Amino acid sequence: MNFFEHQEKANKQTSILMVYFAVSVVLTILGVYFLILFASNYAGVGHVGGLKSGAESLSHHSGDTRLSIAWEMMKRQNFFNPEIFLSVTAALVSLIGITSLFKISQISQGGGAYVAQSLGGRLLDGGSSSPTQKRLLNVVEEMALASGVVVPPVYILDGERGINAFAAGFSVKDAVIGVTDGAVETLSRDELQGVIAHEFSHILNGDMRLNIKLMGVVSGILVIAILGRTLLYGLSYSGRSSREGKGGGVPLMLVAIGLIGIGGIGVLFGRLIKSAISRQREFLADASAIQFTRNPLGLATAFARIRALSSSLDSPQAEQVSHMFFAEGMKNSWFGSMDTHPPLEERVRRIGFDIDQLTEDLRSNETIDSLVTTREVKTRQGFGSPLQMTPQALADTVGMLNSESFGQALSLIDTIPEHLREMAKFPDSAKLIILALTLSGESNSFENQTQQKDLEVISRELSALSPEIRYALAEMSAVGLRKLSAPDYTAFREQLLDLIYKDDHITIAEYVVGRMVTDSLDVHHGLYPPPQEKNLPADTIKKEARTLISVLAYYGSSSKDEARAAFSAASTIVKYLQGSMILPTEEASLETLDNALRVLETSSPKIKHEIIKGCICSVQADGKITEEEYALLRAISSSLQCPMPRLDVAAWV
Repeated sequence: MNFFEHQEKANKQTSILMVYFAVSVVLTILGVYFLILFASNYAGVGHVGGLKSGAESLSHHSGDTRLSIAWEMMKRQNFFNPEIFLSVTAALVSLIGITSLFKISQISQGGGAYVAQSLGGRLLDGGSSSPTQKRLLNVVEEMALASGVVVPPVYILDGERGINAFAAGFSVKDAVIGVTDGAVETLSRDELQGVIAHEFSHILNGDMRLNIKLMGVVSGILVIAILGRTLLYGLSYSGRSSREGKGGGVPLMLVAIGLIGIGGIGVLFGRLIKSAISRQREFLADASAIQFTRNPLGLATAFARIRALSSSLDSPQAEQVSHMFFAEGMKNSWFGSMDTHPPLEERVRRIGFDIDQLTEDLRSNETIDSLVTTREVKTRQGFGSPLQMTPQALADTVGMLNSESFGQALSLIDTIPEHLREMAKFPDSAKLIILALTLSGESNSFENQTQQKDLEVISRELSALSPEIRYALAEMSAVGLRKLSAPDYTAFREQLLDLIYKDDHITIAEYVVGRMVTDSLDVHHGLYPPPQEKNLPADTIKKEARTLISVLAYYGSSSKDEARAAFSAASTIVKYLQGSMILPTEEASLETLDNALRVLETSSPKIKHEIIKGCICSVQADGKITEEEYALLRAISSSLQCPMPRLDVAAWV
């Protein structure tokens, strides 16, 4: 199953989630309806079969007699009161729906950062002096560079001793990684690597958006219990029932207790929904992590450490996001079927190890770190082996974690000067790197585009580096630029785009750097909302796909005839282009590409897959892919929320 199929499956599971949600709402409505009906009859509201309305007609009866009379009144109504039923249905559908939508909207606006902060997460700064926290940041950076995902913000949950982690966000562009203090301080580097690779799988497979919707759905279900607790607290605080006498407050007390009970069932139902949705996706993420790192022992040992210690969190918000965690975030439930994650024993068995043996090794103080290191050396000997890249094969690498891209990223990081890596972590120096990268695309660009002397040294240093290193630094600089305030980022963005578009000729290198910055940070700084999938009209897809493929055809060809041939080759794959001609050169420039990408990123995974294959086919029409063309392909894929992993393009040019 490739990336696009995983995305489609996530969409289908969203439909299943809505069915579960509808069932839970119906059951909640019925429960609250019968509760209100009984309470109203208990209070003598209405008249049925000659019984008078009002508490006065029942005041001389004992409590047991009043219960019997209330039940008899319900039976005489055949347990159905249209007025109450319609009122309860309207009120609960509105309350649950508004609560769920509000929660989803709240998270979508705050992105993954909202989830992390609600759990008490603290954003890790690139300048952290803690060796274990620096190690965490380095591991996340490696995974991001390998998978083609912009380096996400990393949050640490201070004081949480359980070993756990999560990925949260509405899209790849606003994703964050959260890790507990216990995981950072307890796990070895290889174990941590396995955990982070697992979370990156959730980012790539469309699980995060599903998890956010699930969080909203569960919030809607839980609102009934919250309403019951609030009502009970209000009654206790006011002392209404004791002051009014004659049982006047008893019906409200019954309603409050009943709402709490129904809400408890809602909590149970919510956990069952989370379990049904998330369990199989955890197995998939485990398998993807192993495929990525080629180090199953590292992940298995992380599970063994959790078994020996704990993965539970103390945060009161943990229940809401329990389905997002790496391992079970709550205390063990009475019934395993309500756990949001598969049993650790089963997860380790599927990896190929015995958790009892691994746990015993840990308790015996045997060093598993040395075993992991040995395994790592053996398995990584195959890193970097070239892949046979047809358009279909290259498109199928999109969004997939594989060992070649991981090995490529590790090798690349080793070649980047340490001082440049550090500069990318801080706002002012990250701005300097990005501006200098737009100057180093051409040998004479510095003289023509700017006279800023403070850029001269860094611009010349970057010009001496390989294109691959320059592009990697652009991706890494997102860490520093993310720390800018929204106004400062907006000003920097204007400065950058003015620099890129100042002359009459934009190079691919300049465009790619600008696209990397704006694509990853515009959503973070609130310039654009997270993209939402839409059912785009065929004419819209055709128009924007034609623009995209035309631009690629022209920039990858040395003549108009070659460009037409490249466009024609792509049109055999992209059905929306069949019968279309390449755009005139004046209508197909890099400047027109941004709008096309912004529209196409809201299309379905199936359409994106087709378009990306067409892009690859167009670029490969001349029989080769250059470093710049591959960088442009990766920038386009990233803009479509389909990250393309870093591979050795020289191996298949």
